[in-house]
Amino acid sequence: MAEMDCNIPYDPIAQLILSWGATKETAPETIQQYYETTGGWEVWVQSELHVAFENNPSRIPTDSTWREPHIYANTPDDKADFLLHFHPRSSHEQKRPMSVFIELKCELFGAQDTIHEWAGRVRRDIAKIDNAVVKKDHHNVTGPYHGYAIALTKTRVADNHMRGLGMTLEPHLPGQTPGFNLWWYHRVISRCEIQNENIAFVVTISVSKAIMTVAASHIYSRLDPRNPTYNVVQLSSVQNPLEEAQFDVLLLPESCFSGTAEAEGFVSGTTEVEAACGFNNMANVVELSSFADALMTELRRLSP
Repeated sequence: MAEMDCNIPYDPIAQLILSWGATKETAPETIQQYYETTGGWEVWVQSELHVAFENNPSRIPTDSTWREPHIYANTPDDKADFLLHFHPRSSHEQKRPMSVFIELKCELFGAQDTIHEWAGRVRRDIAKIDNAVVKKDHHNVTGPYHGYAIALTKTRVADNHMRGLGMTLEPHLPGQTPGFNLWWYHRVISRCEIQNENIAFVVTISVSKAIMTVAASHIYSRLDPRNPTYNVVQLSSVQNPLEEAQFDVLLLPESCFSGTAEAEGFVSGTTEVEAACGFNNMANVVELSSFADALMTELRRLSP
């Protein structure tokens, strides 16, 4: 099966929302009425779109639709507004993702003095999409994913803010009058960016006693450990033996650190190294314990 072209957004999502807004049941007058209600129109829009997503198989062939799912592995308390999972793709549908998750914001009525605050919430949605690591165990939902931050606007001021955020305005089709503009930001999340079983090792080397302890805990990384955007630690005494042993090399993301510390429970001069060691259960046939043993053996040589 050919790989999906990751540069092509899944346009039917945006067009379906515009079509929903232009139907007889949700004519501009109805949308305006809900838009002007106290508290805004966002909750109503979400409920309506949930039905629209499930009842348009010719437009988007969903087999499951969830509201407010916990799908973010990197921020487990956060929810997406929608998660759509599609029927298996046929040979002529290679550009369609298997799943789409959506963050939705609708402009508030009469909030021109605080429109920058609303735009800030859209900006945070974009950041969620950019940084998203998707759980691989959510109801057997599979990748690749398309992530969307979508904003529905009613005023020119809001449009200008969305343009300033770098969002794309979805064009209205000829004769289409949905009563709002739709702006979207889009990111493709490939299979390798879905939550992997990477392990973080916190290694403590005591200079005075040459004592090493290793603690393993699950972490989530946005990129595949073999991706070159990771920083390889330039310690040949660690890197080369691990490569020769057919293990992943020691990797150090920017969020980790190396230096001296005098924390409670440590003797003066203790060096702490926190590193994502790149052990990936999907990529390695070796046991985790074997990898840990090799890491400890090689790092112990660094201690005087």
